[in-house]
Amino acid sequence: MKQEGIDHVVIAVKDLEKAREFFSELLDTTFEDLGVVHELGGTRSIMSAEGLEIVAPETPDAPLAKYIETAGEGVMAISFRVKDEDLATKESEKHGLKVIGRIDRDLGSFKGFKEVILHPKGAFNTQLTFAEYESRGFKG
Repeated sequence: MKQEGIDHVVIAVKDLEKAREFFSELLDTTFEDLGVVHELGGTRSIMSAEGLEIVAPETPDAPLAKYIETAGEGVMAISFRVKDEDLATKESEKHGLKVIGRIDRDLGSFKGFKEVILHPKGAFNTQLTFAEYESRGFKG
């Protein structure tokens, strides 16, 4: 599968606003609010133009809250941009990776956004995602 490079890195946190303030000041950047990603069980997401996505659970029983309880806060996933998310999914499954989530809708300034999320087991305990989208309007 041909990927176009790292699209974004995902950091999981408990307190989204505290993380937004920290990374905004540290990196002199701004974040776009992508809203709540219901496909992931209630995850609020923000993204910088440089490709830093910060996610936090909306409720204490959200899957992301359970993930943070087990793994702690920090880097959770690396997303690669691809031209064809369906092909990336098929190739991943050929390598024994299991799909654990999908997003298929406009997401903030991402138009035509599609993303497949893969279980870290089988990828050296690294959650990989493959993202395909028409355009991204947010420039930071």
